[in-house]
Amino acid sequence: MAGSYLKCDTVLDIPYTSFPDLLKRRAVETPNKAACVFFYESNERYVLTFGDLYDRATKFAKALVQMGVKRGDIIGVSGRNVPEWLVAYFGVQIAGGCSLCLPFQQNETQIKALLKSIGDVKLLIIDAVETACKIMTKEKATQAYLVPSVLDLIIKNGFPLKIQRISTGSMVVKSSMLECVGQICDEFQNIYGTTELALIGSRIYTVDDKPLVNQGVVSCRPDPGVEVKVTDDEGFVQPIGQRGKIWIRTIRRFTGYLNHTFSPELTEYIIRSGWFSHDDGGYVTKDNSLIIEGRNQEMIEVLGRKIYPIEIEDVIKSKTNVIAAIVVPIKERETGHFVPSAAVVYRPQGEDSVESMQRYLRKQFNITAEDHLNEYLYVPSVIISVKEFPILANGKPNRKAVSQLIFDKIDSQRYDTS
Repeated sequence: MAGSYLKCDTVLDIPYTSFPDLLKRRAVETPNKAACVFFYESNERYVLTFGDLYDRATKFAKALVQMGVKRGDIIGVSGRNVPEWLVAYFGVQIAGGCSLCLPFQQNETQIKALLKSIGDVKLLIIDAVETACKIMTKEKATQAYLVPSVLDLIIKNGFPLKIQRISTGSMVVKSSMLECVGQICDEFQNIYGTTELALIGSRIYTVDDKPLVNQGVVSCRPDPGVEVKVTDDEGFVQPIGQRGKIWIRTIRRFTGYLNHTFSPELTEYIIRSGWFSHDDGGYVTKDNSLIIEGRNQEMIEVLGRKIYPIEIEDVIKSKTNVIAAIVVPIKERETGHFVPSAAVVYRPQGEDSVESMQRYLRKQFNITAEDHLNEYLYVPSVIISVKEFPILANGKPNRKAVSQLIFDKIDSQRYDTS
């Protein structure tokens, strides 16, 4: 297949296993080795070894079986980030069940409502980033997985951290994140994956790679057993460098969601071809790497031109007094066009006026007074300041909630806030 198509032909001869089997093996080989270290609010340190974890999880599994739990049953696991939660999580799997992680903050009534309407948003405010950095340093951690928003906070605030490798992903990873290589970490790993298909691709960057990155976001390459293609709206493979919809095919088959059905046409296509799309957009580079620019549903179309929010967000964040930025579309009532708006988190005592930020964007995008189209495309007419962004349970900024923050502050006579 020519054009924007990537495939990893490497074959990994790795026998199938499960997490309970791996835990059992570790419990036999290294029973006294730390499996997980917990820190409580009192700074108390608790070590859960592989041997202890397996022993307690096995006892929990036996109790579940005695209660009537059968293979394939879905068991909700709720609770704080404590040893008992980890014991229950593995215990459910040892018993043959499937663990469904539930938010610990919610009571029984709320959880029941949540299960009836999966897809509702939960907010989680992350406010212990500096503490986490101190713990990782004290424990001499060698690797850390940090979502981009958390890593951005570490870089911008200069929190003390030195680690061998930082892995990140779960959302668009901007090339500015490579600033941490050589300062915070020796290696930077970008991981691309989805809930439906697990790990899709990755790439490791070192100090030597930093000068070679000339895109706004970092790239990845398919992992063994993975194929990637980028198509246009009609499903035809795009030429190299052309934006489009990202499709994935892997040796792991995905056939649908629990309590949700696809259209018959989509179901037939997934089963017949094996290709699945999470509606991510991006393109393939000349060096056979994949650039993920964001969800197509987040793309802003202005006067027939399409742009990803990250194009504007990256420039806003390059301003020294900015910590974070999110760009979302708003609809003009008079024209019916969607235009960009922005929510910005500034450094303390560093807030800009709307006009100052707009001047900065015009300068960075080289927009002249006569260039009305690019002004419309890249300079938000609405810019609000917020102290922090609402965060989803997975650590990603909640764009829907950010949109509502903007809607609450804009002129409803000029913009559609419905």
